[in-house]
Amino acid sequence: MDSMKVAIVTTEYPTIESPNTGVFVRMNAQAIGMNHQVTVVHLRSEAAGSEESHYVDANVEVRGFPNAMRAPEDFERAAQIVYALAPGFDIIHTMNQRSLIPFGLPEREEEQLACAWVHTEPWQLTSPMDWPQEILPVEEILLRPDGLIAPAVKMLEDIASRRFSSYTAAVPYIVPSPLYPSLPPLEGVESPVPADNEFVPRPRVAGQLRLVSVGAVNAKHQPEVAIRTVKTLRAAGVDATLTWVGEGVAKIRSQEKIKDLKLEEYVRFVSANEVGVMEALNAADLFIGPTKEENFYVPALQALLTGRPLVLGEGARDLQWISADTEPVVRIVTEKNSKFWAEACQELQAATATMEPREVAETVGDRYSPTAIAAEYDEVYAETMAASGFAR
Repeated sequence: MDSMKVAIVTTEYPTIESPNTGVFVRMNAQAIGMNHQVTVVHLRSEAAGSEESHYVDANVEVRGFPNAMRAPEDFERAAQIVYALAPGFDIIHTMNQRSLIPFGLPEREEEQLACAWVHTEPWQLTSPMDWPQEILPVEEILLRPDGLIAPAVKMLEDIASRRFSSYTAAVPYIVPSPLYPSLPPLEGVESPVPADNEFVPRPRVAGQLRLVSVGAVNAKHQPEVAIRTVKTLRAAGVDATLTWVGEGVAKIRSQEKIKDLKLEEYVRFVSANEVGVMEALNAADLFIGPTKEENFYVPALQALLTGRPLVLGEGARDLQWISADTEPVVRIVTEKNSKFWAEACQELQAATATMEPREVAETVGDRYSPTAIAAEYDEVYAETMAASGFAR
């Protein structure tokens, strides 16, 4: 399709000072920028009071507008910026939840944007607890975009029927992998994927099992199951360890459980600042994720695309990326008893012992590469333009 002028509006975008903020937005912006003329409109709450900024970040242009995004006057100023910029673009593409605020002012509810509007909602389609009272609920605002995108079909099931003729579709996350060409790194910040795009071999030491998990430490992810699995494996004579990268409300309770089971030497819960996600994945044999429910489960897919087989909970059974192709490298455990988890880990380790990381990753294919996602957004833009009445 012909190149379009796209303004990606976001309240989160990585900077040298905060390189881990807005990574999802940047990956999508860089991918879309391979095919279109992209300007990122960054409403910078962390830079409130400073000057506007304007710079080039690899495939995209970035315009930073300091805005605290806390008070009604902040919301109105953000709306003025977005509505004033719209005539210079084919598409306004909001790409995180708080970027909806300029479109949720009740006094602007009937105002027509001067170009097509796409919103990508990466996490949830409902108002969070801290949503501003002065702004319409997220559920109402999401009925308005010409195109609405989420990473998983099941996230869109309820709202799709209420959007009538507007375009609604699922576009998955970009998931970093040595299997894919890397997106250009943010200048001054080290890329999470090695520049040489080489896979790191699994340890695969006889009698040992190095487990890893990544994600929020909460009841949904059942960290106690993973902890007890290490205990069960060690009782069976396996030198098993677990590194869990993440924070959450269940972290203190999990650390208490580790002490109760005398596993302090073998199980650790760390933040991503202490141990990077890629560092933890590369040091592991298997990824363990006793999840109860997931829409997409990015960490597990990233582990698979790093070449680590997966042992997952029942909540992962219906994930869109689990298929007959991934069956040799994924095990789903429906029981909470750690005996079944330990057995699954040992069985999968043995079944994949001769597989190299690239072979494991190739069971997924290129669906989650920057190039593939860029192509999906080409289709999104074409469909949205047609649905909006702004077709060129």
